[in-house]
Amino acid sequence: MAERGNESGGRVAAAISESMVGMLRESLGRGPARAQTFIHDCGVFCLLEETMTPVERTLHDESRDDTVAEIRDALHQTMKEPAMAKVEELTGRRVLAFLSDHHRSPDVGLLAFVLEREGAQIIAGDEGLYGDGEAQLGA
Repeated sequence: MAERGNESGGRVAAAISESMVGMLRESLGRGPARAQTFIHDCGVFCLLEETMTPVERTLHDESRDDTVAEIRDALHQTMKEPAMAKVEELTGRRVLAFLSDHHRSPDVGLLAFVLEREGAQIIAGDEGLYGDGEAQLGA
């Protein structure tokens, strides 16, 4: 997996941004105006700006944010599998989970991919996702 801050990590992050923008453009007819991807040991985080289509902006302006949220949630679910596969391909790491959200004002979105730790045994429960107790906040 590429490390943050090095040249190959920058190329991987740029490729992930381009892939996510492309998937959104294919589905919506336009992609976000800007995308930036951050790669960390535990995950990949793609920040998207100016994502709404003209229809979504109209709905937002008419206080129909519930409809915009429903559209975005449905869209993100349809792109879940191909997006996870692309991140796995580009990082060389297994994606354990995909999370997404969209904020209407300001118009920003986030796609988050939780990565399997290299050499980790996946355990769910009291030991945390990776079996190391990291999920036990406030204990």
